[in-house]
Amino acid sequence: MELFHGSNKNTTLTPHIGICLTDSESSAEAYAGGNENQVYTIDIDLSGLTIADMDDGYDRENDIAPGDDADDITEMQNDGIDVITYTDEDEFGRQHDCWRIISALALSRF
Repeated sequence: MELFHGSNKNTTLTPHIGICLTDSESSAEAYAGGNENQVYTIDIDLSGLTIADMDDGYDRENDIAPGDDADDITEMQNDGIDVITYTDEDEFGRQHDCWRIISALALSRF
């Protein structure tokens, strides 16, 4: 599966628990602040992983996404979840699908 990650802070991709990926290259570019050098293409195989769809998705009112909190990630890990998916929103209000890495097993797929 081809996914993208955009960062306006990092000049190199540093995979970590909690990293967010999207299938929208334009949304990754928005997260990178328009700096194409900070948009990364990731080919990742998520087969066999436990993927949970977080129906609630991004909370625009409070600017909170599933997995933003370390305690939430720990709880998901304890529940055996490897990756969560939800509808996220970039700073311009464009919605996109997000895959957030939750477990070390999912992280090892980078």
